[in-house]
Amino acid sequence: MGKRDPEKFEKKPRDFYATIDPAAVEALVPHLQPNRFFIEPCAGAGDLAISVASHGLHCVDMYDIEPQAKSVLQRNCLDLGEKEAWFADCFITNPPFTWKVLQPIIDHLICFLPTWLLLPADNMHNVRMGPYMKQCDKVVSIGRLYWEENKVKGVDNYCWYHFNKDHEGKTEFVGR
Repeated sequence: MGKRDPEKFEKKPRDFYATIDPAAVEALVPHLQPNRFFIEPCAGAGDLAISVASHGLHCVDMYDIEPQAKSVLQRNCLDLGEKEAWFADCFITNPPFTWKVLQPIIDHLICFLPTWLLLPADNMHNVRMGPYMKQCDKVVSIGRLYWEENKVKGVDNYCWYHFNKDHEGKTEFVGR
């Protein structure tokens, strides 16, 4: 018996799940330096970026392939490059979880800046994540999150993964 009931938890198009639960940002903020600049490359409606910015960080830009708010610029994160990244210290995003979409996002973003990704905790245990975990210097546990306004928690646990292309060594795990 699985924890996902397909009739109860239908997958949304483009894996769009707004990051509305304050627990997601509260777990991340202690690991960010204040007054730093970040880019939100998979912003949706900008919920995550706005929440992070309310804690003293500065959002340089928000992008999404299908923006859900006027403040989000329409752009595929795979088209971002040095020009967009030069002024920022990192990327912070809740990317699509579908592997065929997620893998190129990880490959692309970490080439330019250290990258914080909000992902299911189980991801770190998947064989396909093995090579990426070698570039992950920190994993911050969050637990279960609310994804909808109905205040029903999801069935998966989540973590922030910090990827750094220059990381060599062990991954630091931060519990709740």
